[in-house]
Amino acid sequence: MSGQQKTDRRLWWLLGGAALLSVLWLLATMALVGATLAPDARQTVWALLGDRLALIVLTWSAGMAAIAWALKRWFDQWVTPSVQLAEEAQVLLRTDVVRALTPKGNAETRVLVGLFNQLVAQREALRDQMNQRVQEAARGIEAEKSATSMVGCCFTTTEPACSFAPCRRRPVWPAAPN
Repeated sequence: MSGQQKTDRRLWWLLGGAALLSVLWLLATMALVGATLAPDARQTVWALLGDRLALIVLTWSAGMAAIAWALKRWFDQWVTPSVQLAEEAQVLLRTDVVRALTPKGNAETRVLVGLFNQLVAQREALRDQMNQRVQEAARGIEAEKSATSMVGCCFTTTEPACSFAPCRRRPVWPAAPN
């Protein structure tokens, strides 16, 4: 949700910058045209435009609406999917969540989504391998413990037969030195 708010704020800043730039462009054009006219011709132009100033503002507003629509489509195609991908990738990297990201947006972002999905799959395969090796090592340690306890009981007992249930054999005493 926070990525959507950042995107909207940046879109509004971009739209405000475009509006300011278009107003400055319009004023600069009017100043240049006014500078090339004689004073009496300038007065005539201003008198003619004075009644039609609302039409200029209306066409400027329509142009800004078209710019806003184009900026929103551009944002939806190029910026928003990148922000969403960054947020979803952070969730995948910081947690043990395993899910495939859905490709959205432009071709480059869809390629990045595919790469992230491959990396997540590789990470999970490595985790599975690591868990298997840890379990194998634990089984090996348990086997060594039981083998060591069997050998130890046969050599440490003073009874003629070992009391360890799996063993139940006579201890093998080392030969006496000559």
